[in-house]
Amino acid sequence: MKKILSFTVLFAFWLLSYTQNSEYLRIQDVADWGWNTQNGSIDSIIIMVEPKGIYAEIQLLVDYSTRGTVFNQGDSLEIQMGFHLPYEAEVIDLWLWFYDIPVQAYMLDRWKATMIYESIVNRRQDPVLLVRNSDTFYDMKIFPLLNDLPRRIKLTYLLPLSKLTSSDALLSLPMNFLKLSTQNILSARICYRDSINGTIPSIIEIPNLSFTAATDPYFGDCLSMNIQSSISGINALTMKTTGGSSSSNAYAGYYNSTVSNENYFEIELDLRDIFNINKHKKTMFMFDFVQLNSTLNNHYVVNTFKNYVRYNFTAGDSINIMLSGLYPGPLSSQWVSADSASLEQFLALLLPSSINTTTNLYSLLTEGIDFIRNNGNDGTMFLISSSSSYTSVNAANSFINTIMAYMGNPKIPIHIISVDDKSNANWGINNMIYRGNQYLFSNLALLSGGEFEIILRATMDIWNWYYYYHYTTYENMLSSVISKLSGYFTSNNVFAGLQTGFTYSVYNINSSSGFTYFDNPYRICGKYNGSFPFQLHMSAVDNTGITYNAQVNIDNTNIRQLDSTLKSVWAGQYLRELYTYSQNNSIINHIITTSINERVLSKYTALLAVEPGMLIGDTIALPVDNPNNPGTDIDDENNGIQDDEMWCKVFPNPVSDKVNFNLNFSDNKRITIEIFNVLNQKFELISDIQMYAGSNTYTCDISHFPAGTYFYRIITEDDILFTGKIVVITQ
Repeated sequence: MKKILSFTVLFAFWLLSYTQNSEYLRIQDVADWGWNTQNGSIDSIIIMVEPKGIYAEIQLLVDYSTRGTVFNQGDSLEIQMGFHLPYEAEVIDLWLWFYDIPVQAYMLDRWKATMIYESIVNRRQDPVLLVRNSDTFYDMKIFPLLNDLPRRIKLTYLLPLSKLTSSDALLSLPMNFLKLSTQNILSARICYRDSINGTIPSIIEIPNLSFTAATDPYFGDCLSMNIQSSISGINALTMKTTGGSSSSNAYAGYYNSTVSNENYFEIELDLRDIFNINKHKKTMFMFDFVQLNSTLNNHYVVNTFKNYVRYNFTAGDSINIMLSGLYPGPLSSQWVSADSASLEQFLALLLPSSINTTTNLYSLLTEGIDFIRNNGNDGTMFLISSSSSYTSVNAANSFINTIMAYMGNPKIPIHIISVDDKSNANWGINNMIYRGNQYLFSNLALLSGGEFEIILRATMDIWNWYYYYHYTTYENMLSSVISKLSGYFTSNNVFAGLQTGFTYSVYNINSSSGFTYFDNPYRICGKYNGSFPFQLHMSAVDNTGITYNAQVNIDNTNIRQLDSTLKSVWAGQYLRELYTYSQNNSIINHIITTSINERVLSKYTALLAVEPGMLIGDTIALPVDNPNNPGTDIDDENNGIQDDEMWCKVFPNPVSDKVNFNLNFSDNKRITIEIFNVLNQKFELISDIQMYAGSNTYTCDISHFPAGTYFYRIITEDDILFTGKIVVITQ
């Protein structure tokens, strides 16, 4: 029995970690117990981008089909898709097409939505379910998929632009969606519309294509680019928008909600410009890339690196490049100026084919230290690596001690990003999990004063028996670390006031550490009561101990009116704050309520779309053939299909001690009652209850339950009969 249990736990561990690791698109015959599965295909995709202030709204219109599979006509095929979105993304909407009819998804708590989806699939009706399994990983199911009925969905999420207070801004587009299709995509387009900033878009990875004015049948007047013939071999799509607020070091936007009668604002500040900080980057970039350990390839790693250096390095900055190999050495014997002409000439020396996939980490780092010591003794090192030579803690510690002793003082910051997403995750010290050289790199960066990012990070769950993954992109890692090379504020404070009134519920957007970096915008959003202009008071101390103070006013003419997207941005930040609290029932209930009311997807909610003619009641979707016929009407307390022969009523509700289940059946049944909390933890299980034809009442003692929201499920051996909610209160 112990062996069976151990195998089961290990299998569950592997299954959970695998599903959180890999993106997938597959089609499964759910009538075949899940064994009949084929890789799925996308027929067409449209990526619509529309800046809405600090955030851009991205809409994905995707058509799925059975193309490339062996499935014949049937009504039991389910599309299953697992995918990553950036950590900063906020999912706000989902639509599902039923032939030519689009239906918007409901936002429900996750338990309800899952129960509804499964019950509908059993009845062969049409739902789509989207859930968020971690900070970056999402699961979506669509049912059914027919040979003559490709399924179409529209997914909408928000993602911050790189910097509004600049002439250019960057935005990573979801190339991972396109790569999941097992067959070549038949049609792929990018659309763009910016009615607020009036910017002009381009795609960095496809410089030979340009946007043209078009009237899209789904998105109306916009700029459009057909990328279907250009996406083969491209691993990333990065949109650059030109013509923004380059003349200003401060941006503000607002939205007045007529629904909630609340006013929202967002502000972006270029503190480096406001404080007149003139510090330049001087960086030695080092490549230690092992193809076997990464799903990325040499061309993608090198070409994306070049694009981000071009965007982030300017005249006054300096760079050099070193490649791993048998005898590593710098491409230039001295620092290279990052002015446009010199930078282009130097970057041309770095070819994808020149990256030696044989690691020589020790020589690479010591040569980099020697170069900096011999060329001004100032600068930083930036390692891009996928090597996994030091996976054991002892070997890593020995290597770190050797490198730090060789470096001596003063310390040279070693910034590291690891693109190793293939090495196994190994147990380290203190029950931590490390992938490849993660332990080595994270501690080497820490001790030298550098930054560390990894493309795929394993995290233990609260019970310490399985882990999930936090995924980021190569582009996000480059952007994150490059922006930190010129220095940072160890402490800063921005007070946003109004000429009359005040601001409140203010959040610092995308600040995951205690530092604000010179090259990163400082962003806040919140609510306000009063009138403009904004009056901003700023103070900061940088990493060298220098103190800065400034005041900036943003008058009415420079404050842009935005739409309800800003309300969603604020709600997303509020939910992120709630995640940091102890996840008890009260907090989880508040997260669920906020997520539903604000239509921002959380870890405890789901988006569920059902076919036209179906309604979502308190907990379940019910077919309504004739709303005037009481035999098929919907009863809030009865969560099954209503007729004169089978129903369920639960009372009292709310309840403090004993709850009654009043059930009516047309024939004898043996049922089981299950009661769960909002974490899907089972609190009660009453099995093998005999029910007879007609009315039955079963009383359950729940006086030992903590106060909160619970969900019940009444099942037989073959079917789910009723589901619903019970609210437990204290006496």
